[in-house]
Amino acid sequence: MKPILQTEGLSRSFSVGGGFLQAPRKLQAVDSVDLVLNPGDVLGIVGESGCGKSTLARLLLGLLKPSSGRVLLGGVDLQALGPGELSKRVQPVFQDPYSSLNPRRSIADIVALPLEVHGLGNPAQRRRQAIDMLERVGLSSRHADNRPGQLSGGQRQRVAIARALVMKPELVICDEPTSALDMSVQAQILNLLLELRREFNLSYVFISHNLAVVEHVATSVAVMYLGKVVEQADSAELFKQPRHPYTQALLASVLTPEPGLGIPDTGLGLAFPDPLHPPSGCPFHPRCPQRMDLCASLIPTLGKVAGSSAALSCHLHPSNPVQGDRP
Repeated sequence: MKPILQTEGLSRSFSVGGGFLQAPRKLQAVDSVDLVLNPGDVLGIVGESGCGKSTLARLLLGLLKPSSGRVLLGGVDLQALGPGELSKRVQPVFQDPYSSLNPRRSIADIVALPLEVHGLGNPAQRRRQAIDMLERVGLSSRHADNRPGQLSGGQRQRVAIARALVMKPELVICDEPTSALDMSVQAQILNLLLELRREFNLSYVFISHNLAVVEHVATSVAVMYLGKVVEQADSAELFKQPRHPYTQALLASVLTPEPGLGIPDTGLGLAFPDPLHPPSGCPFHPRCPQRMDLCASLIPTLGKVAGSSAALSCHLHPSNPVQGDRP
């Protein structure tokens, strides 16, 4: 099966600071990321805030150019596609439905805007298509002439989803699409996304810090730390048998509904490493409860785990022997 999306050594860095008598510093936001997404699948991207998830989303949308590496859409380099072709095939659903919709336009106009930009149909046809898509995401035609300010948060996110799907894209990049919503509304939006995936044969990249959400929607998961992917696996396997100490800590941090258990202790401490001054060796080793002397000096490489769907970047795992680059 030909992947709908693939990244090869994808990296993006930024120059930060600088000024009088001070050189700018390099921030490596995404570092040599290799991902594969097959048609109809959902790739979950998880990690703490600041790990590079949103920068990765912008790279996959073509909003940022890679510093090195490339993004392939159906085998074609993203940089070779024009903005019009790219926007037909890839669409985003952003985190905040309150700021991603134009407050001055009607709901029907917002959903029809991609059709207008691409010159598809006349105004009456575009309105009919917009209303049809609104109905498919659970809104009625009576909402068509409302403004975003007249809708609830969940309704606004349904509008954002309708706008993303009206061009019938192949791939949708969902960047924290439910984090600004109430818990009850989150479930509705997640179930809607899954229904639309089946109806339109969509592929999703689903970026979230909420592991329970990712477990519910993703077919495979990549765990990021300081811009690197440290573990990848099929969703069922990763949540049943997490191998990397960081993945184990993330899963241990999930709150349970049992009040007597209190706040879970992940063993990671309170300090997050400075991405402008990343640690030597394995980037996770200063916080790792299982670290060895080797971890401080040698960078592990992402290696396939024998007999498994997983790939792992960790010296602790027996199927990933000592290898890597000295800093």
